[in-house]
Amino acid sequence: MEKLNLKGVVCPINLVRIRVKLDEMPRGDVLEAIVDERFYKDIMGGIEESGYEILSANKQDGTYIITIKNTLEGVA
Repeated sequence: MEKLNLKGVVCPINLVRIRVKLDEMPRGDVLEAIVDERFYKDIMGGIEESGYEILSANKQDGTYIITIKNTLEGVA
């Protein structure tokens, strides 16, 4: 599982970075993204709209740890 720490990164930059990372990963791989709590809803909506599978989302110390499965064919 790859990890991407996006604490302190604002929208839409954090969502773009998540999408780019997922596109670089093989289909079926899982990404754990850490985002600030205030951007949680925007990130979740953007991930769902993109067609990726959200496996879990857990709140922890003012952040959310979102586990996402790459279900799309990327550039990798």
